[in-house]
Amino acid sequence: MSERSKTVDLLRQIRLFGVLTLQERLSLSRITVQRKKRKHTTVYEENESAEAVYGIVSGLVKTLRKDSPDRIGFFATGDFLPGVWPQRGARYEETAETISQTALVKIPIAEFAAWLERNPAAAAKISRAYERAIMGTQETADAESRGRAFLLQLADHCGRVTGGKVRVGIPMTNQSFALTIGTTKENGELLLREWHERGIADMGRSGFVIHDVEALKMTK
Repeated sequence: MSERSKTVDLLRQIRLFGVLTLQERLSLSRITVQRKKRKHTTVYEENESAEAVYGIVSGLVKTLRKDSPDRIGFFATGDFLPGVWPQRGARYEETAETISQTALVKIPIAEFAAWLERNPAAAAKISRAYERAIMGTQETADAESRGRAFLLQLADHCGRVTGGKVRVGIPMTNQSFALTIGTTKENGELLLREWHERGIADMGRSGFVIHDVEALKMTK
């Protein structure tokens, strides 16, 4: 498989670009490059001039804002990092850092903005997909499903199996957990309490401990 074909396939894996036709992805691949980031490295910084947009091919990335330290977002394989919309002169609205080793597709802002102008039909599809992602209309419609999917993502990318349990060393406050899965602090605490009472998972000062991964997958 040629390098161009690999890039086209990687773009297909990013949900934002999965709405494009093969020809549109082929055209977009001409301005797309692949990048790899080590664990705990910065992808971009809040308020810096936006150089590029990024999609996650594999790995896990967290986003945060200086004025809202509890508002942490987590993005995994197939996600588009929402730090900026592709327009000239833009600045990143948040900081993005890798939690695990991460592979990305990177598209320079200026070239992407010009590509969108030349391809209005593709631009409309990408814009609609971006709005849906920002509004949180993902497949996991309720907070419990989002919480389950989030914790399983953490386990998959950052988990360490010890003593038959999966430990995820990413500490969070109850508020951070709730904001991450798009619910209130009270509902987040209810979900954590339910997992604890059912012997599925616990969240403590050092992160999460998943006692029963299969039970977590099956929770409704």
